[in-house]
Amino acid sequence: MISLAPSPISHRAVTLTPSDDYAQLRVWLVEARVGDRARATRELTDVIRVRTAAHADALGDGRSRIFLVGDLTEADLLKAAHAADPEVTRGQECEAYFYSGWVRLMSGDASGARDAFTKSVATDKKTFWEWTSAAAELRALAGKVPPTRIRRRA
Repeated sequence: MISLAPSPISHRAVTLTPSDDYAQLRVWLVEARVGDRARATRELTDVIRVRTAAHADALGDGRSRIFLVGDLTEADLLKAAHAADPEVTRGQECEAYFYSGWVRLMSGDASGARDAFTKSVATDKKTFWEWTSAAAELRALAGKVPPTRIRRRA
């Protein structure tokens, strides 16, 4: 059994690099997965409050963070992924579908998660960590990798 706890190093990395959206998102994903989704959401909500437009993420203005804390609908997140440039749209859809799948998975909707992860992988944005993560989640959902039992440290 693997034991994970929110890493002080991860939190420090986010503090030292407040414009690193991916560090913030990964901290939320890890904490949500180990069972402290409420804490992760509170912390991400605090980050959203202090963010500026100068530190926008790949979806333009932090929409992925806003979605994860529940202040943006899935439909609005996916709508925001569309851009004038089809290549930019593919990248943003890769991200949006991954986050959609993750929220569905954390909410117990394995079928909806599988659909969203499949759409993320279908973008073929193999250089995006969301693409790699979506592919890994699909393998786990298909039972092709043993599930990891995670428990929080006391």
